Parts: sequence; C-alpha cells; structure tokens
Amino acid sequence: MSIREKFIKLRLEPLTIGVFLIAFTFLLVIVVAIYRSLNPAARLLPDFQSYSAGAERKTAFISFLEPIVTARNKKLLEQHAVLEGIAQKVEKGGSSSWADRRFLNKLASFYSLDDAKPESEEQVLKKLLNRVDVIPPALVVAQAANESAWGTSRFAREANNLFGQWCYKQGCGLIPRTRTPGSSHEVRSFANVDESIEGYFLNINTHKQYARLREIRQSLRSSGQSVSGAALADGLLYYSERREAYVKDIKNMMRINQKYFSG
Repeated sequence: MSIREKFIKLRLEPLTIGVFLIAFTFLLVIVVAIYRSLNPAARLLPDFQSYSAGAERKTAFISFLEPIVTARNKKLLEQHAVLEGIAQKVEKGGSSSWADRRFLNKLASFYSLDDAKPESEEQVLKKLLNRVDVIPPALVVAQAANESAWGTSRFAREANNLFGQWCYKQGCGLIPRTRTPGSSHEVRSFANVDESIEGYFLNINTHKQYARLREIRQSLRSSGQSVSGAALADGLLYYSERREAYVKDIKNMMRINQKYFSG
C-alpha cells in the first residue's frame, strides 16, 4: 500500500466511525419511539413543574392522565361483561367452558381471591363482579392531584407514585422525610405511570378498607344508575387519616375541576 493510500485510509476511518455512530444513534431513537408507542407502560411522568400553577398545570395533568384511566376502565368493562356472561350461563344451569374457567382462575389470582378459597364457581363470580369494575376518571384524577400536588410532589417526580401508596419492604420505595421514628413504611416506587395507576386500581378494587366503595358501585349498577365519582368518594373514608375531611376535599376537587375534563 502506497503512502498516499495509507493517508486516505487514515482520514476515512474516523469519518466512517462518525457516520456509523450517527446512524446507530438515529436508529436507537427510532426503536425507542416505536417501543414506547407500542408499550404504553413505557410512559413516564411529564415535568408538571414546568407548567404554570393553576389552569395550565391542571389542564396538562388531566389531559395526560384521563386517557390512561379511560383505557384502563375500558379493559375492566370488557372483563366485567365477560364475567356477566359466564354468570348468566351458570345461573341458567349451564356449565362454564374450559376457557371460562381459565379466565376466572386468572382473574381470581390477580384480584387476590386465592386466600379466600370460595366454595363454588358462583361465589367466585360474585366476588369478581364486585371487584372487576371501573373507577370514574374524575375520581382517579382528583385523588392523584390531591396526593401528588398535581404531579409535582417528590414522590410523583422521583417514584412515579401519584396516589401516596405505601410499601413495607426495605428499599421498595422512598423514605418520607417526615416519617415517624420507629416506622418502617416507604412510599412505593413505580417504574412508570401505568404501573402506578394499575397499583391504585388494584388497591381500590381489592383492599378491605374500600369494600364500602365497591358496595356502592355494585348497588348503583344493580339499580341501573351510572357509576359516578361523587358517589364512590363516600367509600374512601379510610384512604386518609383525615377521614371525612379527605372525602370532602376529593368531592370538591371533582366539582371545581370538572371543566378541564374532555367529557
């Protein structure tokens, strides 16, 4: 190889590496964008502190959360409808299919019915119909706004925790700066917003403290009435140590901020 050829090669090698790095970075950006579009769970919390407090921040917060909650409720309604279909079949003396039983077992495990060990399929269906149901977006957003200061709290920003949910395993979350000496709880960390919302839904739909909320919801359905956030809020008495004052605050937040919702 001549000296001239060696010189040209030396000049081209850095250029080739640079082009490769640029192409690789561009491809990586595209792959991440596609992944996030196909995987809603990849959503992270926006920087709501960058919005002016008041109408601007409220609009951004509600616009971000409402579609996620609506999608979650859509899935719950679909599952609820399947459960009702199976229940009607069983009530008429029919037998559930293998697919029906597989569906019931999966939901029973997810909604923590294993420990209860219900004695019959009818009992499983009754419990699931009570738990597998919607929570109105207005109520979900009001609680998220209340617990996370409209997405600006430390726990929202650092742990994607919008609902103040606790955990008790060391390292499972963030330690509150005002935690009482001797206490062991942490504020749970979530990988993304969708996990936080799913955790909230599961908490409301399974925990014994919110059995009253689920009873109200089931009663409304049985009487053909719409399931409203204002009605279900009465079942949140034990969500906060503030009890009635907390429920009142949540109802006021729903009423005052109703104009920001798309519906």
